[in-house]
Formats: sequence, structure tokens, C-alpha cells
Amino acid sequence: METVLTRIPVAEQLKWRRWMHQHAEVSFEEFETTAYIENLLRDVPGLTIAKPSPTGLVATLHGGHPGKTLALRADIDALPMDELADVDFKSLNPGVMHSCGHDVHAAILLGALFALVETRDALHGDVKFIFQAAEEVPPGGAIALVEAGVLDDVDEVFGLHVFPDTATGSVGFAYGPVTASSDLFNLTIKGRGAHAMAPEQSIDPITIGTEIIQ
Repeated sequence: METVLTRIPVAEQLKWRRWMHQHAEVSFEEFETTAYIENLLRDVPGLTIAKPSPTGLVATLHGGHPGKTLALRADIDALPMDELADVDFKSLNPGVMHSCGHDVHAAILLGALFALVETRDALHGDVKFIFQAAEEVPPGGAIALVEAGVLDDVDEVFGLHVFPDTATGSVGFAYGPVTASSDLFNLTIKGRGAHAMAPEQSIDPITIGTEIIQ
């Protein structure tokens, strides 16, 4: 039997996205954003809401039949930078803006949640909707979710990222790695001093550093 998902009005998703854009909050400080999402979901039938960390939340939709548990994930934090765009939903918080699309991710996840709620009785298994805090600050808010056991019963996790180079109305996917990631690390170079007349007796950390950069 084919399951038809209810189409969420575009205007409703735009409203969610623009509210979150206006109220952008940096990593680990997404209290207002979390409260906004929780308020939207508080009275949704068949939904269990948990807050395993101070910001962000996990909403679980319990299907009408036994089955696997899938997770859909979006991030909700913004970046510490001024918004220069002149739009009517410009960030109201100076020095903070959604420049990486997390407001869009969260609005899409909300749309998916409300669509799946309409088919809850036909669902086999559960769906966890993860609104993750602090994606922008390594190691980020995902660790708290893992340590809280949010993924212990999850069989598969799905996520997405907005991509400006993809044409509107289309979805891109690929097998294997798609985009790069960044991380933080410390590297100590230990040198050895020598007289300027005998540089061959030294270990020059500057030279070594330039070689590493290259």
C-alpha cells in the first residue's frame, strides 16, 4: 500500500525558518530556539519529547506497528557573525546569524515530522527527530546525544544539508563521501638552538613548520 504524506504548506515552513533566522543563537545557547520548537511540538499526538542536553531536543514519533527505529537529524545553532543582508527577517541578535543554513535544516525537519505524524497509524517502527545543538563548535553537541543513549536503539540515521549550487526543486545525493569536514588539533614542533654560524647543528622549527604547511 502506498503511503501519501501530507504536504505542509510552504508558507508554514517559511514562517518557521524565518522565525529561527531572526532569533539566531550560537552553539550551546540555543535556548529560545529550543523553546520555540518544543512549543510547536508539545501537543502533537503520538509524540514523545526528550531534552537530553540543555539545548536542542529529540522528538520520537511512535508508529502504529512494530519495526525499526529511524532517526532524522538537523542542527539548530548559528554562527557568531553580523548579518549584512537587508531582508525583513534579518537576525535580531547582533553578532549572530544563520549563515550556514541550520534554520533551513530545522524547518525541513519540522516539515518532515508533521508530514509523518499524519501517517503514524501506518508506520512500522519509530522515527526520532533530532534537533541537535552546537554543530558549529567541535566536538559539538552530538557527543551529549550519544552519551545520553539517544542513538542506542536507532537502526539508521538520515540528514541533509542545503547546498546553493543545487537547483531549486531538486535533491542531490551520492554514494560514499560527499563533502569535507574540519576539525581542530594542536601540533608541537620541538627545535634545537645553535649559533648562527653553524645552522646545520640546529633544528629550525620555522623551517619545519613551513614544510608541514606545504
